[in-house]
Amino acid sequence: NNTEERELIISSFLSKDNRKYIAQVGCSTFIKMLFEDNFTHGDLHPGNILISFPPPPPPSFPMSTFPLLLLSSWLDSTRRLFQHQQLGSPSPPPPPPRLTFLDAGIVTELSRDDWTNFVDVFRAVVQRQGYKVGQLILERSPHQECRNPDLYAQEMDLLVQRAYQTNIQLSKLQVGILLTEVLDLSRRHHVKLDSAFTSTILAVVIIEGIGRSLDPNLDILQIACKALMRL
Repeated sequence: NNTEERELIISSFLSKDNRKYIAQVGCSTFIKMLFEDNFTHGDLHPGNILISFPPPPPPSFPMSTFPLLLLSSWLDSTRRLFQHQQLGSPSPPPPPPRLTFLDAGIVTELSRDDWTNFVDVFRAVVQRQGYKVGQLILERSPHQECRNPDLYAQEMDLLVQRAYQTNIQLSKLQVGILLTEVLDLSRRHHVKLDSAFTSTILAVVIIEGIGRSLDPNLDILQIACKALMRL
């Protein structure tokens, strides 16, 4: 039907002018799900994100110029619409695209404690407190066999500081890569993370990758900061 025809897979927008808008709205929606709703889509690959184009609003005509009696036929309406545009009257802007997330069969919903842990860890990353990130993960890990907790926290701090120093522009800092390195560091130090916690991190990695394919300068860190400030 017409609705299906107006919906396109998100990957088809890689060369469109509105890709930045789509990337911003998509990541903002995901961050809201993550921090405010605690309901994270676990399978947000490009095929599960559709773009819908709402129909444009009907043109408005000045009643003094176009009496209702003269709009009785389709031909007359078309002719007068052309005249209206020729007079230089601005047309109403088209409505923005609408994102639809499909296939929510795989979702991650953290327990209250796990959600608090994730928010605290993410906030520490945003505040560049790498040592605190390590401490928080160690303190709240359900099963951890870390032999040198202080070394783990120190290496976590080095990891976070290096990420910020390498990317002077925060828009260039790839949060997904940083979080992946956090997982790798935890693995090497035998710090076992909760599966829901790990799934949430992987969801961030995926959505940032999609967003940056649309807009290489997408700053997911800035979007996350705004969400954290609302908590």
